[in-house]
Amino acid sequence: MRRKLALLVALIIIVSIPISYFLWSMYVRLYGPSIYEKAINRKPTSLQEAFALDVAEYSNYSHIFGKPNFASIWADFIDAKVIQYYNDRYDNFTQKDWDKPRQIRFRYDANVSTWNQIHVVYVPTPEDHYNSKIQVQSTNSSILLENVGYMEYAHWNGSDHQKTNASEIDFFIPKSYVVRMELEYFEYYGPLAASYLEINQLVIVDENLVAVLLGIESSKALA
Repeated sequence: MRRKLALLVALIIIVSIPISYFLWSMYVRLYGPSIYEKAINRKPTSLQEAFALDVAEYSNYSHIFGKPNFASIWADFIDAKVIQYYNDRYDNFTQKDWDKPRQIRFRYDANVSTWNQIHVVYVPTPEDHYNSKIQVQSTNSSILLENVGYMEYAHWNGSDHQKTNASEIDFFIPKSYVVRMELEYFEYYGPLAASYLEINQLVIVDENLVAVLLGIESSKALA
């Protein structure tokens, strides 16, 4: 009798754990705190850097890389229209009283650096091609910036932008404005209803405010 009672108690405990977790998850989803975060940070430190950032944000990436601004619900690159789209989407959702995500996170960061006499070059990693890099080096070969080599790249050929393989990148430039852009957008409705986007871009602008190198890498997820 005691053994049967112990088994019954154990069975009740085993069954109650997933039920309790399910009820707790539903409670958090329906009544738990909502989290909404937005941060837009543009960080040029001079007028010329501000102009270089404008070049990066208003370049025609659709033409350069042969793809639209958006594929399904995600952007493929960062430009002024994409930034405005996610800013408006965030504002529209957070101003609603119902039928909106439990969590939304929108972040855009743009940093600009001014460097003279730089060498931009592909640095292969023979044992792991995926970890090869694009480096921005100073005249004494010290590394000013290191960027992933598996981005999609395009360079200025003197009259137009042309897509290029990372392994073909090797040039010197007397004065540059190096723009690093990151955009992240996340919506969460529940464990099986969420979307995530992260885009990283590198744009190197010369002293004539021409984008001589552009690189794009994006990560997307949907649940």
